[in-house]
Amino acid sequence: MRRFGGSPSPDDDAARERPLHRDRHGRGIRGSLAPAGVPLTVSRSERFDEYVLDAVEQVERAVLASPLLVEQMALVEYGIEEVPPDAVLAAAESGAEPLSLGRTEPAATGTPARVVLYRRPIELRTPDLRDRAALVHELLVEHLAELLGVGIDELDPPLID
Repeated sequence: MRRFGGSPSPDDDAARERPLHRDRHGRGIRGSLAPAGVPLTVSRSERFDEYVLDAVEQVERAVLASPLLVEQMALVEYGIEEVPPDAVLAAAESGAEPLSLGRTEPAATGTPARVVLYRRPIELRTPDLRDRAALVHELLVEHLAELLGVGIDELDPPLID
């Protein structure tokens, strides 16, 4: 309570020593509306990571019948970058090449083969979350097929009704 005039009370000193909180107009301390771990609190980058992991799991399940592909896929690393490198962005801005949504890096001495997807360009291209998950899966399969030198249908067989 704030006092005007009169002698200060011992409670005033204690109130000054307390840290200030964001309790405007008596509405309570501000904080998250949802508890941690609920889909509402998952960030866009965390959700994108889940899309990539789901796509990798789907491909791994699809190639279980081929031990050679399983062995080759075990040697591949998957990565996510926010945006493409500056050289790729400059080429896309000049119109020389379309904007790349991912890249493959073949294995070299000391580094494994990699499939890298660019999060922000994919998010900008697909505002709907279902479309985004489908595009991530499609891109991962295309880049992985290119890297392993196999057909797309071997990594992602079409559904038969």
